[in-house]
Amino acid sequence: MAKIHPYTGIDDGELRIREDQEWQIERWMSEPTQAILCGSDMDTGKTLCTVEFALRMNFTRVLIVGIKDTFDGWRECAMEQSDFFQDMRNIDATKHGQANMAAYLRGDEGWFFIGQQYLTAKDWDVKRDKDGVPILKKKRKPDKTWIEVKQPIRLKTWDNVNPQLLVYDEVHIAANSKTGNWKTLVSLEAEWKLGLSGTFYGNNFVNAFGPARWLYPERIDASAYVWKSKWCLEETVRLKGGKTTTKVIGEKNPGEFVASLPCFTSIDGGPEAPDAEVIEVELLPEQRRIYTELEKNLMTWLNGHPYAIEWPVALRTRLRTATLGSLSLDPETQAIYFADDAESTKLNALYPILERRWAGEKVVMCTDSKVFARHTALKLTARGHSVAVYSGDETPKQRTEIKERWLAGELQYLVATSAFSTGVNGYQRVCNKIVTLSKFDSGIHNRQFIKRIFRTSPIKDGFEHIYLSAKDTKDSGQYASLELQGAAMRMSLRKDAMRKAAQAA
Repeated sequence: MAKIHPYTGIDDGELRIREDQEWQIERWMSEPTQAILCGSDMDTGKTLCTVEFALRMNFTRVLIVGIKDTFDGWRECAMEQSDFFQDMRNIDATKHGQANMAAYLRGDEGWFFIGQQYLTAKDWDVKRDKDGVPILKKKRKPDKTWIEVKQPIRLKTWDNVNPQLLVYDEVHIAANSKTGNWKTLVSLEAEWKLGLSGTFYGNNFVNAFGPARWLYPERIDASAYVWKSKWCLEETVRLKGGKTTTKVIGEKNPGEFVASLPCFTSIDGGPEAPDAEVIEVELLPEQRRIYTELEKNLMTWLNGHPYAIEWPVALRTRLRTATLGSLSLDPETQAIYFADDAESTKLNALYPILERRWAGEKVVMCTDSKVFARHTALKLTARGHSVAVYSGDETPKQRTEIKERWLAGELQYLVATSAFSTGVNGYQRVCNKIVTLSKFDSGIHNRQFIKRIFRTSPIKDGFEHIYLSAKDTKDSGQYASLELQGAAMRMSLRKDAMRKAAQAA
C-alpha cells in the first residue's frame, strides 16, 4: 500500500526504513540495560524509529511524553506504521483526555501520549493549610530583597504506574536537575526507557547529568556536583567585590561522556542549512537614539516616559528589541510595545523581499519578540497579505488551524517566535524561505527553527534564508557567538569526536 510520509507529504510508495535507521532500531532492541539515549539530529526519523522499535518489541503499554502539539504526528506515525492497527490516546485536560488518563493510571493496555507540561503539572501542587490555603515562605531574590512564595509539593501521580516503554521526547526540556520537570522525570519508571533529543543537554553541558541520571541511575553519580567535577570544563568568573565563582563552559573532553553511556545512538542529520544571506540595515534615527541610550545608560525615554533596565540579561533582550522598531512604553504597566505608526528599518527592508524578490512565495519569519511578531503581522495584513502569528500564546487548537490553513494555501506568511522551534512538522511541505528579524538567546532554538523548514520535502533544494542584521549593534556579534556555541554543542554529541581529533593531530 502506498504511504504518504506524515511529515514530508512525499509519496514514497511502501514505507522504507533507511540503513542507518535500521541499525539504530536493532541497536535499541539489543540493549541489555533497557535504557537508551538517542541523540539523532532533526529530520533523521526519531519518531519513525521509536514507533518501529515499539511495534517490533510488541509493547502493549507505551507512554510517549512529548511536546503537546506533536500528538497528531505521533498518532499518525503509529497508525501508518502498524497498518492502522495501533492507535494512540492523548492524555490532556479535556473530558476525553481525562478518561484516557484514568485508563492509563488503572494500568489499561494501549499506547498513550501526554504533553510534558501537563505531565509535570499533574505531578505537583503547593503545600496548603487545613483550610486549603497555600502556605507561603520567604525567598531571597538576586537583588537581596525578600518575597513570599508558595511551597511546591510532589503528588507522585505517576510513580506507581510503569509502562513497558516510556519515551521522553525532546528530553532536553527536562534536563535541568533543579527543576520540577526533572524531578518528575526521574520518578518515571518503566521496563524500557528511551530519551530522545538531538541536543539532550540544551544550551549547557552541565545539564547532560539530568537525562543520563534518569536513564542510568546505577551508573551515574547521584551527586550532580560530583558528576560535574568529573566531566565538566569550568572557568573562574570574577564577581563584584573581588569574589569569584565557577562557570561550566563545556565538556572536558568533547564526546567522552556519551561514549561512556551504555547505549547512545546518533544519526547525523546531513548537511547543515546553508548560511544565511546577511542583509545589513541602518537603524532609523529614533531607533538609534533608543539603542544607544540603553546601551550606555541602561535608561532611555519612550514616548515621553523614562524607561530603565536593571539586569544585564534584560538589557541584551531589550537591545535586540530596539533594533526591530521604535519602542513605546505603557506608563501604567511598564510594558514595551510598538505603536501602530512605529518606524522599523527591518520592516522597511522586509517588504521588498516579500513583495518583489519572493513575490507569491510562502515565507516564515523569525523573531524573539512576541510583541514585534504581532506588530509585523498587523503591518503585513494592512498591506493586503494573509498572515498568522505562531507563538506561545496560541492554543493547540489554534495551532492546528494555522497549520491546516498554511497547507491549504490560505496563509502566505507566518511570523513565529521560539515556539516554532520545537515539535513542529509539515510546514516545509509548501515553504522553503525564511527571514530572521531577530535571533534567540538559545543557539539550539535558532538552529531548530531553521531546521523546521530546511528538512526533507519536495522543495528543499530551493531553500533560502535571509538574516536582517542591524548595523553597529549586538545583532552581528550575537550571530557569531551563537554559531560557535552551536558548533561546540554538536561536537559533544558525536561519539567519535575524540577519535577524529586524534587523527587530525
